Amino acid sequence: MFPYLKIDFFTETIEQNICEGELFFTDETSIAELIEAIKNHFGLHTQIFRKFDNLWINTSFTTQWSLSQQNNTGQEISKIYSEGKQISVMTAILG
Repeated sequence: MFPYLKIDFFTETIEQNICEGELFFTDETSIAELIEAIKNHFGLHTQIFRKFDNLWINTSFTTQWSLSQQNNTGQEISKIYSEGKQISVMTAILG
């Protein structure tokens, strides 16, 4: 659904009372909302990364963006980079 996004779970910070269940979200759910929902529902701490060619960039500067916006930015930046065009680090991070 979001091939240019990756989620990492921090196992060293897993809380004792992890719950099973499902979590529903949409394309318009922000990164911040998703991270908070995972923490509240499952007791898991996460980070979400956006693809930049063969690297994964932390989305901590753009957590207010929707999942769709993050994914689309990752796709656009990866395409520009794969075409051999120059791109600044700040563009890669902030979109």
